[in-house]
Amino acid sequence: MMVSSFSGLIISMLLHKGKMNIEQILNATLAGGVIIGSTADMIVSPFVAMCLGFTGALVSTLGFHFLEHIVYKYL
Repeated sequence: MMVSSFSGLIISMLLHKGKMNIEQILNATLAGGVIIGSTADMIVSPFVAMCLGFTGALVSTLGFHFLEHIVYKYL
């Protein structure tokens, strides 16, 4: 989960010109934890776990940033 938190922080800062969006960082951390928790019995190396955490943070942060306005429009 450390990788997903740090990745969420970096991606959020890149998307917002150096400013953090704490909501995106928290969602990235949660997404990394969910991915690692759901695949915990299949992971064989720490590198794979880090790649999964990074992927979860990337998908969560980018999805939250670009799809938030579309979802709120239909609620």
